[in-house]
Amino acid sequence: MEENNKRMKILLVCFGGFSTSLLISRLQKHLAPYGIDAVSDAEPLEKGMKSIGKYDVLLVAPQVKYMLEPLKEEAAKHNVPVIPIAMNEYAKPYPEELIKNIVKVSKGECTDV
Repeated sequence: MEENNKRMKILLVCFGGFSTSLLISRLQKHLAPYGIDAVSDAEPLEKGMKSIGKYDVLLVAPQVKYMLEPLKEEAAKHNVPVIPIAMNEYAKPYPEELIKNIVKVSKGECTDV
């Protein structure tokens, strides 16, 4: 990690499928040019709900969007911003809007998307 890179712990709450690990790999790759050293974990809903406070940002996969409000409530207790992932961003090779939102959070420009 370069000295000017910002380490950011990202939690992606999902059902724990294979596609989630692919998204994490893409995020790490695409956030690096923005100076973000992304340390990312994907957790199933129940486990993720219990570990939100250990992270800098919470991403909510489309498959668990129905739990967005309870996740936001739990994240608010820990001052963790929440970014819901749109279905069309989830499978993109370069999830542009998701990257932009994570960069904004890393700069403190927004606390919730």
